[in-house]
Amino acid sequence: MPAKPLRVLYDRAAQRAELTNNIKHVFQVEKGFDFGCGQKFFSHWFNFGLDLCAYKHPSFAEEREIRRVHISGLALDENQRRMIPVGAIDGSGVRRSGPVPINYRVRNGVQIPYVSLDITDGGRKSPIKEVVLGPKNPDTEENVGLFLTSVGRDNVNIRRSEVPYR
Repeated sequence: MPAKPLRVLYDRAAQRAELTNNIKHVFQVEKGFDFGCGQKFFSHWFNFGLDLCAYKHPSFAEEREIRRVHISGLALDENQRRMIPVGAIDGSGVRRSGPVPINYRVRNGVQIPYVSLDITDGGRKSPIKEVVLGPKNPDTEENVGLFLTSVGRDNVNIRRSEVPYR
């Protein structure tokens, strides 16, 4: 499965334009293959699905988020359904991660699958530059700072979001 770095797109008009162009592109390419369901067809729609992960509401634009995504396999049979951790291979065919365990957390009563990846280069780099506390977050900047220091994440800017909660 390819891994794909995505810069999150927050502008609604730009999202619509990109989505429209992607659909037109896939249509034109597939038209040349008589709309067969070959490997190129699945590759196009697989990448299309990954691209959808890059769209987010404009009110989150201050996050300037970058995502690295890949899709895990899903095994379905009569007796069980399970996700298969397959790792990630980038568009050039280079393996970016081996299979990693799939973990779950509960949010609003829904099981959310996730994988835990070390993005600290073995603890040498901190990927966290800033923590922005949302408008409904009751925690204080000081508490978050103490927590981050206790887990070895010093020199992180902590501030409250300027986005109002509706």
